[in-house]
Amino acid sequence: MQRKLTLSQLELIIAIAACGTIGKAARQLHLTQSAASQSLASLEKTLGLPLFTRTASGVTPTAFAQSILPEAHHAIDAALRILNIAESAENRQNQHPQRFSFAAIPSIAETLLPQWRRQLQRLFPELEISLYQGTHLEVSNWVRQGITDAGITALPTGLPAELISQPLRQEELLAVIRRDDPLLRLPHLTLQDATQRTVIMAAGSEHIMLPLFQAANISAPETIMTQDITTALNMVRQGLGITILAANTFPQADYHELRLRSFSPALCRTLQLIHRQDNTQTDIFAALSQLMTQTISRTNG
Repeated sequence: MQRKLTLSQLELIIAIAACGTIGKAARQLHLTQSAASQSLASLEKTLGLPLFTRTASGVTPTAFAQSILPEAHHAIDAALRILNIAESAENRQNQHPQRFSFAAIPSIAETLLPQWRRQLQRLFPELEISLYQGTHLEVSNWVRQGITDAGITALPTGLPAELISQPLRQEELLAVIRRDDPLLRLPHLTLQDATQRTVIMAAGSEHIMLPLFQAANISAPETIMTQDITTALNMVRQGLGITILAANTFPQADYHELRLRSFSPALCRTLQLIHRQDNTQTDIFAALSQLMTQTISRTNG
């Protein structure tokens, strides 16, 4: 049997896995729930295996779905890179100065990035603005390769030499622990205490977390890698370990049955605005930098 997949089908299973319900995923992708359900059924028929099981609160990826989610992400990322490489080449060919793209890690892409886009659009009405979401390392690589003009990441070290970074703000990192975990009874939670549990890391966060253990001269804990925050939180809820998130990561996330706990001493990450040293759109970048700084100042105030 000849099997064919479409990028829209891959986007759908990624969205359902992240949202936890078909309805939420459909709204995120601007589909009707009926269309999303039909597309999912068609994909399961093509693959010959179920992708999700129904629960009281929505749906959960099957083991098979979990195994193919990384490949789905890679396929979407590859398509994105192809489109952006083509767009960059077209820009260079046409010498079109009025296009600007920037990328961010999920916690910023899903909260502040749309707001910054609207504000930038008001300042530059003719500007074609593109937004992208990726892991810390992906954002850094996209900016380095010229796929996007600017990005927001929190990589502690290892930025390529051709990139310039501007610190935006520090964010505290908190442990997310199941509410009945004995770790919550400790008077002070240290990074060493975290090694008593498996640490569940959403894709990309290992580039932030593992250097913290190294800097503290602590052996890296046993880890489980997931593709998204929702899956990480569900694994913590099931007693598979703990996870560590920035304090303002996904304010809409479901922390039912979970508790947030600070570390002693406090752990932090630093958000950075990055761009290439040979960036030529200085007026646009300066305006974006000012918008971000103003937003950060109001938030911290």
